[in-house]
Amino acid sequence: MRFFRNLFFAWAANAAVLLIVAFWLEDVTNDGAMSLFLAAAAFGILNAVVKPVLRFVTLPAALFVGPIVRFPIGMLMIWLTSVLVSSFAVDGFMALIYATIVAWVVNIGLDMLEWANKRRAGK
Repeated sequence: MRFFRNLFFAWAANAAVLLIVAFWLEDVTNDGAMSLFLAAAAFGILNAVVKPVLRFVTLPAALFVGPIVRFPIGMLMIWLTSVLVSSFAVDGFMALIYATIVAWVVNIGLDMLEWANKRRAGK
């Protein structure tokens, strides 16, 4: 049961990230709630399957240049989401860069909320 709860919250967090990105950036568009939910599902699957592999492959570079090597991986995840879900679009390279920055900032905020909730719960 805990697995499904965590899966739901991860999917909801991905939906929130993509919603905020689409709201703040006019070059990131979607066709409504259903396309956003599909994009969140695709984004979550990509982040769960592809991203760890890419992070492992780029680990040596990350040791030398730091976390900045992770930025192109985030860009790739958003771009692949727009490729897989035709109703979710990122129009242009600069929009992809800005979308990745916004997604990073939102994820940091969500991680801080999760940390605060765990600390409050005593876990």
